[in-house]
Amino acid sequence: MRAITRICLALAAFFALAAAAAPAEAQGIYAALAISPSTGAYGFGYNYDTDAQARNRAMMECKKHAQDCRIYATFNRQCVAVARASNNAFGWAMGYAADERPERALNECASRNGGDCKIVTRFCSGTTG
Repeated sequence: MRAITRICLALAAFFALAAAAAPAEAQGIYAALAISPSTGAYGFGYNYDTDAQARNRAMMECKKHAQDCRIYATFNRQCVAVARASNNAFGWAMGYAADERPERALNECASRNGGDCKIVTRFCSGTTG
């Protein structure tokens, strides 16, 4: 009886690990970034099947905190880093190598008069890069 229990437990563990290692179902490729220029609020949507879905999600998330949100960037199959300063200056960089994106986003934020820019988020859409 103990041998059967051990075999059942071993099989259950094997199948649990196999399921965890299985590739994820295909994700959408579209993403959008919405920003409120007056408050610095932002929202994003990624891994959506359509550009419109990504835009809608980004606006919905941003509008939880501000009413003057607008879409600043849309993209697909890319990764992005977003920087923000306390004076609501923003910068973002998409594409580029993973170690280069944050620096480019910070530089973009600084070029918009951001004095204390910090990375506030990073994400990928339709890719794992």
